[in-house]
Formats: sequence, C-alpha cells, structure tokens
Amino acid sequence: MGSNDKKEFYKANHGTFEKLNKLNYIDRRANVTAILKSLKAFMKIVNGEEQPPNAGRPAVLADYEARRAQAETLIRFSVSKKIRQRITRLDDPAEMWTILKTEFDSSSSKASRAKRAGELYLVRPNNNEKISDYCERLIQYRQPLDGTD
Repeated sequence: MGSNDKKEFYKANHGTFEKLNKLNYIDRRANVTAILKSLKAFMKIVNGEEQPPNAGRPAVLADYEARRAQAETLIRFSVSKKIRQRITRLDDPAEMWTILKTEFDSSSSKASRAKRAGELYLVRPNNNEKISDYCERLIQYRQPLDGTD
C-alpha cells in the first residue's frame, strides 16, 4: 500500500484492526478468528462442521442462525471494499472464508511466497513518503514471507 492509500479499519466490540488488503491476510485472519471463536462460530460454522439444526427445535435454530449471521457480517465487513467484491454475492461464511484463504493466504504456497519475495525486492520509498510509512510497508511483507528461503 502506498502512502496515498487510505487504510480501512474494522471496528468490533472486541477491538479494531485493519481490514483485509493484499498484504495483511495473516494478521487479519488471527483477529477475525479470535472474534469468531468468541461468537462460537469459528470451529463449527466457518469450518463447516455444524449444519443447521432441524426446524423442530426453534431455540437451537435461532441460536445457529444468529451465530451464522454474525460470522457472515464479520467476514464481509472486515475486508477492504475492493476485496469485498469477491464475496458480495455469497451468504455462506464458510464459503467466504475459503475464498479469502485461497486467494490471500500467501504462506500456504511456496510459489506465492517466492512471488511476494520478488515484490519485496522492488519496494522503494515513494516521493515525500515518511520513513515510518515506508518501514510499515516493508513490515507487511514479514509474515507472508515467513518460511521463505
């Protein structure tokens, strides 16, 4: 992200963090996972382990639907506007999570890490950019490159 790019933040009851962009998947995933766990929605709903309960148990169904809606809302609004376009038509939090992981988890493939390393070598300070902003851009490459030779 250049110094002219405006950072977008997601504010939740549990804290505020930067929305998903091209470089911060790992940090953002950790933040969203923590919130999903507090909602009792990560392990079961987002990972697809829990199916909707039968209609004969209205209280259980209402609880499931509330947790699923919270998971969908959190995932949808914790990504930048550009990235949100990829999941706009979806309403299944598990499907949204998988799409974002597949596209942005660069640590999961050696080829992606190599590509990211090549991008890092090309990063240069922009005109009139504060050194702190430049360093912050460099630091955003650290976690995605973890494990790269």
